[in-house]
Amino acid sequence: MSLRSLLRVGVLALATTAQAWEATIGEGNLDDGFDVVVDAAGDVVTAGGVAIGGQDFAVVKLDGLTGGEIWRYVASGSLGEPDYADQVAVDGSSDVFASGYIREPGTEASVVKLDGTTGAEIWRRDLPDTLSPGTATWLVVTGSGDVVVATGVSVRRLDGASGADVWAAGTGSCLGGPLAIQAAGDVIATHWRSQSLPDGEMCRRDAASGTIVWSTNLGDTSVLDVDLDGADDVVIAGHFDNGLNWTAAKLDGATGGVAWRVDAGLNARVNAVAVDSSGDVIVGGLLAPSNTLLAKLDGTSGATLWQEGISAVIDVAVDGNDDVITAEVSLGTIGLVRKVAGTDGSFLWRSHGGFPVDLDAAGQPVSLSDPLSRGWRVAKTGGPLTGRSFLVYDTTQSTKLVVKAKDSAVLYPLAGLSPGTFGATLEILNPTTLEGISMPLPAAGWVVSSNTATYSDKEGTFGPCSKVKLKREKLLRAVCKGIAFTLNEPMQGSLRATLELAGDPRSRQCVEFGGTVTIDAPGTFKALDSPPPATCP
Repeated sequence: MSLRSLLRVGVLALATTAQAWEATIGEGNLDDGFDVVVDAAGDVVTAGGVAIGGQDFAVVKLDGLTGGEIWRYVASGSLGEPDYADQVAVDGSSDVFASGYIREPGTEASVVKLDGTTGAEIWRRDLPDTLSPGTATWLVVTGSGDVVVATGVSVRRLDGASGADVWAAGTGSCLGGPLAIQAAGDVIATHWRSQSLPDGEMCRRDAASGTIVWSTNLGDTSVLDVDLDGADDVVIAGHFDNGLNWTAAKLDGATGGVAWRVDAGLNARVNAVAVDSSGDVIVGGLLAPSNTLLAKLDGTSGATLWQEGISAVIDVAVDGNDDVITAEVSLGTIGLVRKVAGTDGSFLWRSHGGFPVDLDAAGQPVSLSDPLSRGWRVAKTGGPLTGRSFLVYDTTQSTKLVVKAKDSAVLYPLAGLSPGTFGATLEILNPTTLEGISMPLPAAGWVVSSNTATYSDKEGTFGPCSKVKLKREKLLRAVCKGIAFTLNEPMQGSLRATLELAGDPRSRQCVEFGGTVTIDAPGTFKALDSPPPATCP
């Protein structure tokens, strides 16, 4: 049957595996990323170590739209030992703080403040080695622009303008571990368990003096993450009994009293915690030997509202709709970013990515990519789009297909997967009958610029598609003629269109219409207002 098919899409729905860009900071064995954060403008700052001779402390800022490098700060110590930044944060002016190790004699750890626009060093503090060097640092910025850093042997508040101590504590409890800042500026600090001090502890330190307001002994508990709810109460996650069981707890922010605590699981740990807008608690981690954990707990009682077993969860975040973004490792080798519904944990989409993860203002995740492979990479995942209209019809005269999308989240370019180098493919599929067609868009037909990629094949040299245009965050449009796709079934039920770059599933964008169908008959299919598909095979 010879067909004329016309497909119109007002806004294309995003594939469950789409990735906006991936940026490579370095590809050597000593190129390692450890942290990532999104600033108020949507640009991305990442911290780690780069291979320059040995390994050097590095902070890199990337354009949030393209992944292009804006600036890079590198520092090295004089001892010839590995240097690296393991924590990064931004203040209200988008200036950057990073902490880690720049190995110098008598130095416990180092903190730098960098100009957010240029990357120039504003100040650097090499903290004195009072006991022995720690293995990690923890960093948080206060509402006034000061920075609090913990090293395991000290916790101190540094003046944001000069880097001078506002206060410092080098003895007592809660000198190392995850940090948080309450609304009035008091610091929630953690005691990192050790052989000499085996009990975990949480403390509240006064914003002005650093003195301990309250401390709560948690017993044989390692706190791996901390967050605050809207009432400034403290939510923690970790493990106890030497890592044999996972734990989550809520402490009264004013007194340190334990409001509730959940201890469960065998050979388990909770790596991350986040609080949604209603005060409910999201925890993610690992249940040995192979089961994994993502759960939502009632913020008032700690009761489980839902629980899912997915890949090993390393980090979690909650977007503006209270949906949950996870950063995971699948089968110990593959980094994933996944989104599930906050209401019941049901799957929404997943993408290539890694951990840790942060969200931009639109809720789009940014994470370290492939964290278990060699090199330092950062990836941004695109957010879902909503389909508006879908029309297919045929005659016996000719065959034509038009796909159009207009939306700020249309994905291009995808760093490392340029269609001008690797080509692309456009697919049409009936997911019920599995009738489909795959139309090649080879690299020879593409002309690529920084914001636009255009494919042209008016003579049909490479296939049925005569024109495809991708314009960053604005437009996706494809026109094809002579496609071998039929509409002769009694009804279609639903139809799907998918664009894939470079044969890489990370780039897949698709739309599927089958909800609000106005016409579904032989030769014609018309549907409106489609939500993003749950999957995009």
